Amino acid sequence: MTIRKKPVISPRREPRQARSEQMVADILEAAIRVLQSDGVERFTMVRLAEVAGVSVGSLYQYFPNRESLFFRLQQASWGETVDRVQEILVDPNATLEQKVAASVSAVFRANEAEGDLRKAMSEAGAPFRDSPEAIAERERGQQRAIAFFRYALPEASESDIVFIADFISTTTEALAERVSDRRLARHETERWAKAAAEMFSLYIKARACSRTDG
Repeated sequence: MTIRKKPVISPRREPRQARSEQMVADILEAAIRVLQSDGVERFTMVRLAEVAGVSVGSLYQYFPNRESLFFRLQQASWGETVDRVQEILVDPNATLEQKVAASVSAVFRANEAEGDLRKAMSEAGAPFRDSPEAIAERERGQQRAIAFFRYALPEASESDIVFIADFISTTTEALAERVSDRRLARHETERWAKAAAEMFSLYIKARACSRTDG
C-alpha cells in the first residue's frame, strides 16, 4: 500500500523587505484572479507566475507548491473573517440578535468563498486544519467569542460561557462548510444562515433565562 506524502503547506520563506512583501502581495492577488478565471483544476504555478509578472523561480522562493499558496489564501480569509466578526460583536448600535445574525452570515459567506480552496487542500491531503496557523486562528476567534458572551450573559458561569462560545462557533463553522459544499444559490445559503442565527439567538436567550430564573 502506497501512502501519499502530505504536501508542505508552510511558505518556503517569509518576506523581510518592503519589496519582497509587495511581491508576495502581488502574487496572492494574482492567485485570486487565476482561481476566478481558470478554477482550481487548471491552476498552475506557471500560469500564476505569468499573471503575477514574476519568474517561476521567484514564485518558488516563497511557495514550494500550489497547496502552500492556497493555504496562505485560506489563512488570510480566516483572519479577515475573525476580524469581521469582531467588528460585528463590538458594534454598540446592534442588538444581540443582529450581532448573531450578522456574525453567522459572515461565516457562511466566508465558507462559500473558500469552497474551492478547501476542496483543493483536502484532495491534496494537505493537513491545513491541524496546522499551527489554523489552530491559532481558531483560538483567536474563540477568545473573542468568549469575551462577547461574557458581556452578553453576565450571569453565566465561566464554564458555561466557554461552552456556549465553543458550541456556537463549532456548530456555525461545521454547518457553514457543509452548506457551502452543496453549492447552493446565494439566497439559499443566506436562508440557512438566517435559520442558524435564529436558532442560536433562541438558545442564548434560553440560557440567559435559565440563569436568571435559577
